[in-house]
Amino acid sequence: MSNFPDARTDDFYNEDYLNDEDKEWIAGFDYAVEQMINLFENNADIDDDLDELLNPNSCVINVDKKEIVIKAIRSWMESERNMMIASMIDHMDDDLYEEIKTNVDNAREN
Repeated sequence: MSNFPDARTDDFYNEDYLNDEDKEWIAGFDYAVEQMINLFENNADIDDDLDELLNPNSCVINVDKKEIVIKAIRSWMESERNMMIASMIDHMDDDLYEEIKTNVDNAREN
């Protein structure tokens, strides 16, 4: 469990309050993680590799193993993502943060 707030919903450390450069960085991170998950979900060849990695004595993969790995990746990704966004916001100029936050909050209200 992460000690960082959920950057998708938090009122202060929200991904919507990032500047454009940081938003692009997070989008790249999200894309990379989704490609890792795509590898596990949709690549039949990964079954043998994953089976060997997780259980070298078995020659048949249990689908639950794949689901466990995918859940672990998603959980890790959310924790890392929240940490990165909190760090980006903490290192942002206060005036820039307030300007972005005001614009985002105003757009949400309309």
